[in-house]
Amino acid sequence: MKKSRPETRAPLYFCILFFSPEVDVGGVAEACLRFTPDLTVRRGERPAVFLEASRCLSLYRPDSLEARIRVLLREWGLEESDYRIARASSLPRAWLCAVEGISEAMIEEAPVSAIRALLDPLASYAEEERKIRILIETLFALGIRRLGGIRKLPPDSATSRFGEIYARLLDELRGGGEEFIWERFRPSEKFIERIDLDPDAVVWDLEPTLFHLKSLIDRTLRRAFGRGKSLVDLEFRIECERRRNRREFFTCTRIRFTFPQSEAGVILRSFREKLGYEFSRKELEAPIVAFELEALELSPRHSLQSDFVDSDQSREGFRELISELGAKLDLEKEVFQVELAPIWRPERSWRKILKEPSEVRSTVFPLPERPLTLFSPPEPLRRLGRYFFHQDRRYAIESFSQIERLSGEWWENDGGFTRTYYRVRVRPATESEEGESHRDFWVFRELLPGGKTGGIFLHGVY
Repeated sequence: MKKSRPETRAPLYFCILFFSPEVDVGGVAEACLRFTPDLTVRRGERPAVFLEASRCLSLYRPDSLEARIRVLLREWGLEESDYRIARASSLPRAWLCAVEGISEAMIEEAPVSAIRALLDPLASYAEEERKIRILIETLFALGIRRLGGIRKLPPDSATSRFGEIYARLLDELRGGGEEFIWERFRPSEKFIERIDLDPDAVVWDLEPTLFHLKSLIDRTLRRAFGRGKSLVDLEFRIECERRRNRREFFTCTRIRFTFPQSEAGVILRSFREKLGYEFSRKELEAPIVAFELEALELSPRHSLQSDFVDSDQSREGFRELISELGAKLDLEKEVFQVELAPIWRPERSWRKILKEPSEVRSTVFPLPERPLTLFSPPEPLRRLGRYFFHQDRRYAIESFSQIERLSGEWWENDGGFTRTYYRVRVRPATESEEGESHRDFWVFRELLPGGKTGGIFLHGVY
């Protein structure tokens, strides 16, 4: 057991509440270890992950950390309707905010039934359930409907009537008192990722098997990355439908890598070769019903960005790196750093430089969402109903949201520009690309002089 409150920083807790009890809360917690080692989980019908983030605020601002958590959950295959994120100054208050869908400032407006969330957020005090229920019923009978109304009761008489449980409740409402004790989450030494197929989804062939394997590899890598590890030894199991009163494995394919791996493409190619041989050697006797990928051995992850050059001799290491790259590549065209430029158009808002490394400046959040891959110049898109056509490919539009409107540079020869940008989620719509995953496009529509609407352009890919 541990006390979670740091000595030098005000505590800040994030609560990720999942609406489905089927969520792999342990796997998500392992992936969240990349943000902070101080986290715990709640299991059962209302699973949740709690992060104590005060010690990582030198790396992330609260808004930035929440955005990163949402990206991680999206990569885990969860939609925003599958969970709710709340943050507060203590773990019980964060749980209450997540359950009620309110901010910490609105806690006193929560219904009196939320007392259970404040007093037992991790569902670990079953022996107090009866006392909590009696307290809620008594307060309700006294006409108290909101948590803020508890302050109206005489504290001495209420404490003598309800005992320690009421004193704890009052301290939590005041935001002080004794600290809530919780046990730090510790991941298992080995972990298994599993996909159980829908009874209607009949899988017999190699290609759909590789599609599901890619998903398992991605999830396994996220869990390993959260621990600062790479994958060394993996076993992939294909489970077939029950025949002869027993469930059979079509194959158990195990690969031990010479060097620890952290790239999904390398791992998938290795399994593709072995599975291709297995599928060509024998036929399936029954359809596949499940896939499992188990990480049998992990290794410390050394190839981190912080180790790109020697931290003790970073300046000399940087010079040596540039010299070696410049000897092999075009120093002016292919070896450079990037610096922001005071230009409104996104495709021209940066310039190439090459100078000594300097300290990283702090970034003011929130920042507008921008993709890492940017096209210069933007590439034209053609839209027909719910489809985009880009070059010779067709994409189905699933959802979109307006991000921002940019305009300016009226002094340029073209009279400036006005663009409305959208983030559009698409998926390949042609049969040859059905196995590809969803992608997010950064799309804008031009507004021409005179209020006329111009074309649609693809400016980047997230």
